[in-house]
Amino acid sequence: ESTKYPNLNKNKPKEHGGIAAPFVISADNFDDYLKKASLSPWVPVPDPVARRMLELSEAGPDDIHLELGCGDGRVNYHAIDPPFSVKSSIGIDIEESLIATAEERLSKRHPKPTNLSFRVEDLMDPAARVWGEISQADVITMYFVEAALEKIRPRLEEALDGQKCKVVTCGYPMPSWQPRWVETILGLPVCLYDIGGPAMEEPRELTGEELEKALQERPQIPPAEGVAFWNEPNEGGERIEVPLFDESEKIDYHWDDFDQEPPEDLDGNTAISQWRKPE
Repeated sequence: ESTKYPNLNKNKPKEHGGIAAPFVISADNFDDYLKKASLSPWVPVPDPVARRMLELSEAGPDDIHLELGCGDGRVNYHAIDPPFSVKSSIGIDIEESLIATAEERLSKRHPKPTNLSFRVEDLMDPAARVWGEISQADVITMYFVEAALEKIRPRLEEALDGQKCKVVTCGYPMPSWQPRWVETILGLPVCLYDIGGPAMEEPRELTGEELEKALQERPQIPPAEGVAFWNEPNEGGERIEVPLFDESEKIDYHWDDFDQEPPEDLDGNTAISQWRKPE
């Protein structure tokens, strides 16, 4: 408490409840908090990172959003506000005082949002209500250390089996999952996972048949007037048209115009013809 500057006291999270205000665990209950936070202690997500997490998930008015380890609920508040304006957002955390802070902020909103709620639950409890709700979620966000992600990953996979959902992790990637998108914001890696979405294929080199098929299926664009084509045979002996040059840009030159000898083929014969337009 500040007695010299009383106005500073209103900035305390307990009284002011601003979304940017940090939450501080007092020294006398910090050990108890660490024991209770079996996954990882809560660390606030910077507002720009929270917004980007929701942007990557393409959260919108038709989506149900879940924040696991929500802390003071700042990501949830971003989710219900424009431009995301999700249908509903639920915040889950094991620490009662953090949920109390989130609900206090909720009570200070007028009109009070009806699409936002917070609950105290232990994610390590298989009977926790949230595990039955995850199958209905369209967007799930979280900020846990890698060891914590490893613990909840099997439960997430079981709950999301056969479902479509965008999962966004902050700080650490989900072990054994292949992200669709990864970027770093304010030094924090953000990973997007599209559960049930189109599978991502690893880059690979096309086979000859696949490449030929791709060439045959490419759109046929008529050449511009004055563009010459060279009928070049492919591996199968079929001749395909390959753009050679634009006649309007043709420049007549000979090998004696350059300070070098004309190229030779494997037999040592001068191969000037390969540098000229076929007759």
